[in-house]
Amino acid sequence: MDTKTLRNILRSEGTTGRSGLLITLGSLITLVLVAAFLVTGGPSVARFSPLLAVTMGWLWLALPGFVLSSMLLQDLSWLERVPVSFVLGISLATPPTVAAILLHLTYGQMLGLSVVVLLLVTGTWTVLRLRNGHQRAKPQSGTPEIARAELPPRLIPYVVALAFVVVLLAGLALRWPIAGDDTAGLAFLSESLRLDRITGTEPHHGTGTPVMPRNELIVLAHQMVLVSRTAGVTADVLLVNSRPLLILLALLSLYTFLHQGLKNQHQAIFLLGLWSVYLLATTHAEGTGNDLITRIVQDKFVGWFVVVPTIILFMNWYLESRRPRYLLGFALSAVGAAFMHPITLAQVLILAGGYGVLHLLFARSWETFRRLAALGGLLALTMLVPLLQYIRYIGRMPIEVAGLGEAVAFARLGQALSRQRLWLLPGNRFILHPSIILQPLILAAYIVLPLLFLKLRSRMMARFLVAGMIALPLLLYVPPLAALAGGFVTPYLLWRLAWPLPMLAILTLGSALWMASEWLAGRLGRRDGRSHALIMQGSLYLCLIGAVALTWPGISGGLQDLQERAEAQTYTTCASAAGALQALDQLAYTTPVEVLASRSLNLCIPGAAPLANVIEFRGYGTVNRLPVDEVDASLQRVRDADYFTSATRVDDLVLAALERYEIDYALVERGRLGFDMQVRHLPAMFTQIYADETYALYAVSYPTNPLAVVEG
Repeated sequence: MDTKTLRNILRSEGTTGRSGLLITLGSLITLVLVAAFLVTGGPSVARFSPLLAVTMGWLWLALPGFVLSSMLLQDLSWLERVPVSFVLGISLATPPTVAAILLHLTYGQMLGLSVVVLLLVTGTWTVLRLRNGHQRAKPQSGTPEIARAELPPRLIPYVVALAFVVVLLAGLALRWPIAGDDTAGLAFLSESLRLDRITGTEPHHGTGTPVMPRNELIVLAHQMVLVSRTAGVTADVLLVNSRPLLILLALLSLYTFLHQGLKNQHQAIFLLGLWSVYLLATTHAEGTGNDLITRIVQDKFVGWFVVVPTIILFMNWYLESRRPRYLLGFALSAVGAAFMHPITLAQVLILAGGYGVLHLLFARSWETFRRLAALGGLLALTMLVPLLQYIRYIGRMPIEVAGLGEAVAFARLGQALSRQRLWLLPGNRFILHPSIILQPLILAAYIVLPLLFLKLRSRMMARFLVAGMIALPLLLYVPPLAALAGGFVTPYLLWRLAWPLPMLAILTLGSALWMASEWLAGRLGRRDGRSHALIMQGSLYLCLIGAVALTWPGISGGLQDLQERAEAQTYTTCASAAGALQALDQLAYTTPVEVLASRSLNLCIPGAAPLANVIEFRGYGTVNRLPVDEVDASLQRVRDADYFTSATRVDDLVLAALERYEIDYALVERGRLGFDMQVRHLPAMFTQIYADETYALYAVSYPTNPLAVVEG
């Protein structure tokens, strides 16, 4: 008996008895050792490779998902198992994270809860293996998963090109500094990590105010703090080094969805190649490629790029088979999406709902209706999550009590209008701005969309693409439906629901090109199977080369623009004040302090010095994040910050602000020559702690006696 025959027998018959028990115990011991190393080895690894340490931290978070995927999924390859396990991992981590948030636990206690989850999942896995007689599960008939296949030589050029794109995108992400919304998020991550506990309070002002309802259950943010703690890195290091990992997960998630949905590895890689070209061509500001590179660490983008494809994949697996394990995977992933971000949940509802309706039209049966009803019921339950988040806060928001609600809403709507994200209609109606759908790429996709109608009866991917391309315009461009969607995500954020349109357009165009290549190969290589394959392969290569040539100006211009914007970030306020902020952080490393600074510096201070409290943060956002019964005091904070930002002398208003908030330190720009000179020459009030060419940090002495120069 040769080796190959013996291996086939072992695969088909499994392993029983003592050897099976040893395999199970060995697997369990290996899992325990891996978990222990991931939890304890991060800080030591971080000393020589922060990227590797952050990778270990994310692996720890996803480890229960890997164990669960081994129970739910039989034939999936390890490459495709990675994104699915990641989504399952963060979904399994959601209940303990919610418990930790509501109970205001420490992150050590939250880590203990995650260990309990891992033990429960691992225990279930062990019991199932022992109950099944230590045998390897055999593939069952009707299992919709596509097993790993050998990579044909004709696909190697695709893989090499995709690897180059991944490395390029990851390298650009590593070089992009923390900016924009990440700067505000850094404040929360840094304070939570420094205190090593979930406070449940706003992180900027030190008032102990409970967080807003929308910000209370920011599950992924707390999970990221746990990852940072496990990896032994600071919050800023976590954000930067998480980008390349999440970019890889995003591309793997889409590939898994395409491969499993199309049942064709070649077509999946071809479509992923087109999507990669589009990403490279949209690295300009507000482009999809830019969002992937610079903003992937934000929960709403993790939801769209990584989580949504996996949820739709579980839905399709369940519709193709009747196996409850896929329904369980769908339920867990949907719950994780609901707690991740409202936009993610809305995207799932739209895409899954449209696909489900079209699937029912072409697979009409009571059994199909029952499966869709089960999926719809689970999605309806997940909608309780945002409802419960907001129902805990019944009453007017502080910004409304202050009489600024309409002004703030008008400003946000004005910004959405000026950036061509919203279009107002007569009668207080609105729709998504037409410029978003009237793009050459999207219009071309609608032109070729009828070709996919030919595949609706037999192809899942055709149904998904047609449903998405029809459902999104109906929802976003029909005023009553747009009003309904705007009520769920607020009107000025309606454009976020259109994020799937470019991807759907690329996949639609790619599917049409694939069908055209099949037709061409069938016409020219009908009598020779080899010539058929060569013609089709050559035409697809030409399509990709043509796509690169067509978008090359956008690729080169976008990459240059991205590089210039990255370099410009090194001259921003937060970057130039790094030395002063580091000195402030050393003064406030263990004890909170109060800081008076200009508004531009207030945006930087909480993230770089977590325990340094500023009097305002993001202007009128201060009013909305402090108690309703302190609206007047909140408005005073904004006025004091505005006045100090433009103050030219230390007068009675500056001294009143110092005493009102019991300021410990004042951070002053050296460019404000008169003001800085006066502060420096008032030694009874201010003592210089730190100074460089740009900023000076002063300790404030009390009582602030009224000097003649101040009164003057």
